Amino acid sequence: MEADLGHTCTPINNYVCSKRSNYRECDQDFLRADLLEKAIVEDVKSIFRNEQFMARLWEEANKRLTAEKPDLEKEIARTDAQLAKTRGAIERYFEAFEAGTLKAELCNEKIAGLRARVQEMEVEKQGLEARRERLELPAIDREMPASIMDNFEKVMAEGANPKKKHLLHRLVKKVLIHSRDTIEVWYCLPNAQRFVDCNIWLPKCASTRTRPGRVEPEVWFRIIHAALNGQNGTPVAAYCEQTVEIALGPKGAFENGNIGALRRRAPPDQLVSAIPPAQGDPKPPREPKTPRVVELLRKAIEWQALLESGKVTSQAEIANLERVSRARVTQIMGLLNLAPEAQEKILSMPKVVQKPSITERVLRPIATITDPHDQIREFHKLLG
Repeated sequence: MEADLGHTCTPINNYVCSKRSNYRECDQDFLRADLLEKAIVEDVKSIFRNEQFMARLWEEANKRLTAEKPDLEKEIARTDAQLAKTRGAIERYFEAFEAGTLKAELCNEKIAGLRARVQEMEVEKQGLEARRERLELPAIDREMPASIMDNFEKVMAEGANPKKKHLLHRLVKKVLIHSRDTIEVWYCLPNAQRFVDCNIWLPKCASTRTRPGRVEPEVWFRIIHAALNGQNGTPVAAYCEQTVEIALGPKGAFENGNIGALRRRAPPDQLVSAIPPAQGDPKPPREPKTPRVVELLRKAIEWQALLESGKVTSQAEIANLERVSRARVTQIMGLLNLAPEAQEKILSMPKVVQKPSITERVLRPIATITDPHDQIREFHKLLG
């Protein structure tokens, strides 16, 4: 699910996937918008005020830009060669027409197609050359991110909602919600040009080292915030070790293969999450219990021993003593039809908190298999 931060600071009650709303194709839970938006705003402040982290981002982004240059040069050279080849073909068609070996209608048709192809390649070449010009990131100015954050916090606290939305979109490109506790956020490395239209409420950041008229590269980085929660939401670690991926954008970001990465340590309270705060006192942890299927198999063995010793004469008598139906006694004693290997594995199952996948109900059809080898094979399939 992708969240739009257009409602930031005047949130709707919940975010919900459009596929769920329109097509009922998504079963993800609703998310409280205020929790998610507040967490993202706080994360922006944490990231862009961390000078050491920003310096590492700048360094890794420059590595990506440097690695992109040779491939771009090859692409430009390839486009130049195709342009020359196509223009040569046009000239040959003209020569054939003038020599009388090619009819005018066919000549016009061929040349029209080739000229359209030339236009496409010229546009492609212009795009490649523009990308080549942007493959240089100005040296980091440590005052610029701090200055942006000073005004960012002021706008978020006091500014009008359109300003908040406009400014936040300069730093947060996309939010993908995998679940309440797993949020993927795409951020953008700040530069002076990205904030040129924000100068009505932000500084011009003139100290950033950039040449007039030059288009700076757009660098994205993404972080997947996975909350570290133990029993009842209790943090299980002092920090979360995160991978920060860096790519060039906007087109092909995280898809062109030229992706860098660095590690970041984030305290649990700084993770972007839509998990609501716990209400009231936390529930005590559940005690592990012996799986029900283990208890039932032990009971079946006990009943069989009673029958063999003559202490009870029939399953009907067992049903009367246990105050269950005779059919239920038959079902439970059906576990004794399992092969000894299967019974041994069931009896050795450890205590668990959650209900195990192996239950008496799912074992019923396996217990009816008469061939021991087939029965064991199906039992192992059940074990996975």
